[in-house]
Amino acid sequence: MKALLAAALILGSAHLAHARDHMELVCSAVADAKDGGDKIPLFIHMFESRASDGMNRGEMLSTIYQGVLFQATHVNKTGRFSSKVKISLDHGQTTRFRGTYSLVQKGDGYALKLEGEVNDDPPAKKAEFRAASATLPCVDLSI
Repeated sequence: MKALLAAALILGSAHLAHARDHMELVCSAVADAKDGGDKIPLFIHMFESRASDGMNRGEMLSTIYQGVLFQATHVNKTGRFSSKVKISLDHGQTTRFRGTYSLVQKGDGYALKLEGEVNDDPPAKKAEFRAASATLPCVDLSI
């Protein structure tokens, strides 16, 4: 009987450990450049989960551009969706995007609002940023 109780507790707690405690979104759109030049395609993967302190939410934004992974992290301490958070999507000394992001709920889905500057050629010796803004509709990949 004790063995059966122990097995039930172990299996039950293992199931709880795998409960959904994250959000994974893939967001994409074409941004309008404020200089009137070519439109800028943007793709952002956002992974949100419990932060290492156990109380707040960790957010990682990633994009791949020209075969390079650019990332930024943020710890959300507000208890709500992030709003106007300053970020820089970087890979080493190169930057793809710098500015702010906000996560908003749109009906049953989500959107990521970006406002800032995009670098179309991150490996160039002199970075040239273009002001841009976009609202990227997101697909929720959370399980």
